[in-house]
Amino acid sequence: MADIVPQPANAPGLLAGLGSQGGMAGGARSLLAQPAVKKMLPAFAGVAALGALGLTWAVLAPAPQRTLYSQLDDSERASVVAALDQGGIAYAIDNDSGALTVGEDDIYKARMLVASQGALAAPESGTDLIANLPMGASRTLEGDRLRAAQERELMLTILEIDGVESARVHIAKAEPSVFVRDEVAPSASIMVRLSRGRQLGDGQVSAIANLVAGSVPGLAIDAVRIVDQHGKLLTQARDPQSA
Repeated sequence: MADIVPQPANAPGLLAGLGSQGGMAGGARSLLAQPAVKKMLPAFAGVAALGALGLTWAVLAPAPQRTLYSQLDDSERASVVAALDQGGIAYAIDNDSGALTVGEDDIYKARMLVASQGALAAPESGTDLIANLPMGASRTLEGDRLRAAQERELMLTILEIDGVESARVHIAKAEPSVFVRDEVAPSASIMVRLSRGRQLGDGQVSAIANLVAGSVPGLAIDAVRIVDQHGKLLTQARDPQSA
């Protein structure tokens, strides 16, 4: 007696599926065999290749660089480089100009780091905003834009300090005038909002004062005032009037 081999109930469905897949493959082959499609295939391949190259470049291209210092002598450069190495921040030095640059994403962290290590603070020129001024802009407007650029860059740098949620920087600097015999020295006021339960150490307060004083020409470190959101004067110990 011959053995009876059971037949799966869904065997016709599987065969139908294979048949449909074969039909789809045949349809694709017939579509690709059309002259118009054959003519467009090289263009499609070129677009795909350009897209792949663009994606690869976006992933592998180095980050845009920002100038941390444009001019440094050998001893100053050694101090800054040591601070950047300690903080794990990559940098590059131009052999022709001597400019030291870091990645755009690291610029504010680098400024705060070198200030906290006692290195020179990087002054902000604000040339990007001045370059966008309309022709014939007044000197007062140019000075206002420059000061706004300095205040914003300093604010972004201070935000790199752990525990600082927000910051405001105000720079007071009188415009030079031939009608004024004694020029008023510049000053700066910084308000920091700290996270709940956080306080700035003396070293962090000193780093902020060094950073701001080094970024504004003629600004003495004793003319920098730092307060928190509760109105506490954090630089009181540095204030000679409080002695």
